Amino acid sequence: MIDTRDLAHVHTVHVNDSGPEPRLGIFFTTRSWTGTPVNREPEKCRDLG
Repeated sequence: MIDTRDLAHVHTVHVNDSGPEPRLGIFFTTRSWTGTPVNREPEKCRDLG
């Protein structure tokens, strides 16, 4: 779990050419969480450890 007070906005990107609809990506970082991070999309992230 991540407490929203521990999130810091680091980047926003507007993508117009990645498909039929424009997309907005909003990225955050944190240095504090509980539990073990899990890659829920391994087919998209094969090179991650």
